[in-house]
Amino acid sequence: ICGKTSQPVKKPVLPEGFKWFTIDKENYISGGLQEEVIYRNFPVCKECFQTIENGAKQVRLRLKFTFDRAENISYYLIPHFLTTQQNDDKESILKQIMGISESNTALQDKQNIKNLLSEGNDEVVLDLLKEMDDILMVHFLFVVISQAQTAVKLHIPDIYPSRLHKLFEFKRMIDTAFELKQFNFTYHKLYSFTRHKINTDTITFDERPFYTILYNTFKQLPVDNDMLISYFMRKIRSVATHPLDSFISDVKNTILDAHACYLFVLLSTGKEVKMEAKRIENYSSLQEFADSLGFDTDLKKGLFFLGAVVGRVLYAQQDENGSMPFMKKLKGFKMNEKDIKGLIGEAINKLTEYDRLDGYERDLISLASGYLARVPEPWNISIDELNFYVALGVGHTFVYGTPLNSLYFNLQESKKQKQNTEQQKAEQ
Repeated sequence: ICGKTSQPVKKPVLPEGFKWFTIDKENYISGGLQEEVIYRNFPVCKECFQTIENGAKQVRLRLKFTFDRAENISYYLIPHFLTTQQNDDKESILKQIMGISESNTALQDKQNIKNLLSEGNDEVVLDLLKEMDDILMVHFLFVVISQAQTAVKLHIPDIYPSRLHKLFEFKRMIDTAFELKQFNFTYHKLYSFTRHKINTDTITFDERPFYTILYNTFKQLPVDNDMLISYFMRKIRSVATHPLDSFISDVKNTILDAHACYLFVLLSTGKEVKMEAKRIENYSSLQEFADSLGFDTDLKKGLFFLGAVVGRVLYAQQDENGSMPFMKKLKGFKMNEKDIKGLIGEAINKLTEYDRLDGYERDLISLASGYLARVPEPWNISIDELNFYVALGVGHTFVYGTPLNSLYFNLQESKKQKQNTEQQKAEQ
């Protein structure tokens, strides 16, 4: 490592968690089990070996973070400076990153620090790194630690602070759009959608899809849209079968989480999305809000607003009867194009039956019908994607306190205030 010629350590034993070779299995080591030539597997001098031991200790103590406690997933955050020249600035930055400076202690006292990767974990260091200049890069090493074994699952190399800043900006945009839900996007939400059991008879999960998405979003590489939506729909369909006492919160949270995760992946992989860090009350129309949510075609917008109409039916039924029989019409979110086209008429009939065909519902129906009428046939869209956009609409309207509902009533209140002001001026 130092580039000098010196006597190697005869029998190097790497620190716990950093063992990448063995000295006790004949077929895996150079020279067999001959102790005098074991050094060939890891030729390093005593001074460099001590440096490695000290570095490994510091990484374990200060740069290791928990991603998912239940699955023993952690990540190491390893800084790498672009210059090898030692100076005071580098020392200062290292102390801040490793949490041993006064400036980092002050940063930990801030109440507005938001996590990017995991939930309920102290990620002050990422908040610190994103504000730095690109004089260093960081490596993310995701590992699963089980007993004395450390399995490396993913290495994301060469991430500049400017890229972290961009990812945090995407997160801020999404958190702002969904703030009425007190939303806090983290990669752990994506993890909950993309991991799945290898088979129904085991508790072993396949986490490779998550690691692929994690890597690609950090590196701004494409993610397969059909694959991504299939993961979201698997969980949405699962919670749609929950009993009514947990159905409302489970479905709302799952759908809005899926929507936020979808938007984050679009933004972080370079897709064009008309989105900004804009609060709900600053949108001028339902259409403008829909444009900001990743719906780039008339079909996607039409399906979203159709789902919003369905959500109003479900709300009316829950309010009137304490049940939601109209959910059966959604066929577990496995509808085809024919089912979808018949859905709006059935929704209008139900709203009329419950005497709930008011201004909001009429506006949603008009938007859904208008957008879908402009779509050429056949629609050429997969069953998963078709139901995904409908589900997003449902999640935005079938309970109070969701972004779309709040936007509409804010717009109505603003309209009423404007009319009152104009009336007062006319009377004067």
